[in-house]
Amino acid sequence: MTSLYSVDDNHPSTLIMSLCQNKSLLTMMDYGETSNNTNSNHNSSDSNCMNNSHTSIDNSNSDNNTSGNSNNNNNTNNNNRLEMMIVPTIYAVAIVGGCIANGALITLLCKNRRQKYNSTGILVLNLAIADLLFLLFWVPFHTIIYTLSIWPFGDFMCRFIHYMQFSSMFANVFTLTAMAVNRYVAIRFPIWTRLRRNHKDVVIISLVIWIVALCLGIPSSLIYTTVEYQGNFYCTDSFQDKRHLRPTFFLLNFLIGYVIPLSTILILSTLTVCNMWNSTNMEGINAAESLRNKRRATKIVISLVLVFACMWFPYHLFWIWVNYFHDSFEWSYAFYYFQVFAYLLAFTNSALNPLVYAFCSETFRKKLCIWSKRKQDHSLLSHSRLTNYSIRSIPQNTQEIPMDKISL
Repeated sequence: MTSLYSVDDNHPSTLIMSLCQNKSLLTMMDYGETSNNTNSNHNSSDSNCMNNSHTSIDNSNSDNNTSGNSNNNNNTNNNNRLEMMIVPTIYAVAIVGGCIANGALITLLCKNRRQKYNSTGILVLNLAIADLLFLLFWVPFHTIIYTLSIWPFGDFMCRFIHYMQFSSMFANVFTLTAMAVNRYVAIRFPIWTRLRRNHKDVVIISLVIWIVALCLGIPSSLIYTTVEYQGNFYCTDSFQDKRHLRPTFFLLNFLIGYVIPLSTILILSTLTVCNMWNSTNMEGINAAESLRNKRRATKIVISLVLVFACMWFPYHLFWIWVNYFHDSFEWSYAFYYFQVFAYLLAFTNSALNPLVYAFCSETFRKKLCIWSKRKQDHSLLSHSRLTNYSIRSIPQNTQEIPMDKISL
């Protein structure tokens, strides 16, 4: 089995770990290539990753092992063809479904006056915007990289796309953290929250979240660039000469974008649940209704956080493992498919958040039903008007039709 870094150190596949490039490497390993001649075959294969994923590689020593490799090669090609149909289809479903779901959520929150001026509603709106940007700037371009292996959009788009990817990722997790803080403050200090805090404070917090997220995305725009190799351009990081900095970069992203926010959320959510438990002895109709609303909001926050933690953990685990433990394992199809699985989960998270919110929020479900019913009624009314107009426009007497207008 070939080691992960046994290929040419200058090759983009060792830098960006593209899914299609990793598949090319594994295809050569199936053909029995040794580590000594992997570089030459791998270089020639990257000129067209799609063709190399679907067809067999020309082997000069095929006379010695043709019968032993033909079955494995056919199985590999069949698996690659099936994979090239399934994975892009899942990507397409994720982006279309996610954009529709987040777009509907944004529309309903903006039209709902009560949610528009509610702290939880504002933060959910901020989360939906971050998810929508993530889907628009990550999934389509990652699908193109997966399919073509090369980058056809130039250096500026390479930097800008990665900048928006990391910025939207940070905005997502920081918004979840703000939601946890908001829930804790609302339950721990209910009187102060009711008297002193308003929706403008939450809007300012949302703006601060985006400012911090956009600032944290700047390093990625400086690190990622296009690299020319064998006449093709690849969008990859620029750690060729300073490879020891790459683990630090991904570790900081892991800590700032996952560990620290989730640890904060875990602590605050625990304190929130404890305070709600101690508030069960509240009396009065208004107090009971207020406690019910707080429990619903807390349920939404905890559900969104749990989905985020589960969906993004494989992605961060993959990059930490690759950058810190690559010498302790051998590259295989199992690990390659884990990479595909990790990316799919990360993409799907942004598409699932609106569904999680809809499942946990009774108010959102009611508003969605009302909005759908209004759309249906408006469509029926328009159809009815069109039908009535068509009926009225039909001549009631054939004598009204001029003879010169009748053609046979």
